[in-house]
Amino acid sequence: MRNVLAKFTISAYIEPMKLGSHIRSLSIAIASAGCFIAAPVFAQTASPVSAKVHISGSCEKCDLSNRNLPGLSFRGSNFAGTNFTNTNLSGAKLDGANLSSAQFNKAYLMRAQGTGVQMPNSSLRNATLTEATLISSNFSGADLRRADLTRSDFTGSNFSGAIFKGTDAMGCQFSKTSFANAKLDHANFTDANFSGANMRNAKFGDAIVSNSRFVGADLSGANLSKVQGLTPEQIATACGDDKTRLANNLIITACPETNAMKSLGMASLQSDVAAPMAEVETAPKPPRHTMFFRELQNSRRLAPAPNRNLTERELAVLELDKAIAALDETMPNLPLDSPARQQLMKSREHMLNVREEKRD
Repeated sequence: MRNVLAKFTISAYIEPMKLGSHIRSLSIAIASAGCFIAAPVFAQTASPVSAKVHISGSCEKCDLSNRNLPGLSFRGSNFAGTNFTNTNLSGAKLDGANLSSAQFNKAYLMRAQGTGVQMPNSSLRNATLTEATLISSNFSGADLRRADLTRSDFTGSNFSGAIFKGTDAMGCQFSKTSFANAKLDHANFTDANFSGANMRNAKFGDAIVSNSRFVGADLSGANLSKVQGLTPEQIATACGDDKTRLANNLIITACPETNAMKSLGMASLQSDVAAPMAEVETAPKPPRHTMFFRELQNSRRLAPAPNRNLTERELAVLELDKAIAALDETMPNLPLDSPARQQLMKSREHMLNVREEKRD
């Protein structure tokens, strides 16, 4: 006798005067997963019906691969270990969902939304997450090789130990995220925002970081010796330690808390792969030059403060970086369709253009 291991409830909200086939395809998907349906799904209808479908409950390790389920809501549901390979989940609502160790290989998650989404150790190889908004979510240990994350917002999320090899993350919002021990080689982070990020021991390889921002980022132990597009201005307000490796003989200021640990005779900071989200949200602020230790003044890779006066143009670029970082922290708190957010996005685009003019 076959054991049914999963139960969940489906609530369908019908939108009058619109046509589609979501309900029919969903009923087929659920039936094939071996799960109970505790609400009518209208599998047999005289004409196709468009609906917003919400799933609640549990369907662990189900097979929902190769399905067409756009706009599906998984809020608070448990789909740990479920196979969503090659499934269309564009516009999915994922708030609080447990999707740990789930398979999203070649899945379509464009404009997916959610806060507190749990996806540790999930596989998102070749997945499409363009323009997604997944805030304060857990992607620790996730496999994102060759995924497309273009213009997505992951503010406050945890990517500790994640693999980004060949990932396209152009224009992504990674402020206050954790990339501790992550592997980022061959990834494209052009125009990405890493403000306030914890990037301890991250391995960048030959990742592209042109125009990306590292305002207040902690790069202790990170290896950026082969990155492409890194400039002194980008790391002017970031910090690192004596294990930080930089390209083109660049220098970086020392993180005060790292030095404080050393002064107490403690080992250099190490981040656990499953770093708690509280650590992500307390990423170090840009260090003040007066806080640097004298013992690091003669280090080849560290400099407590620039020894030269910045030009007026360089100062302007730094001020623009701070203003852009402030906008990036504010926008995630506003609804996607709010006029205020749209205006801030226009202001941000203008600032980016001015910054490029100043840098040329």
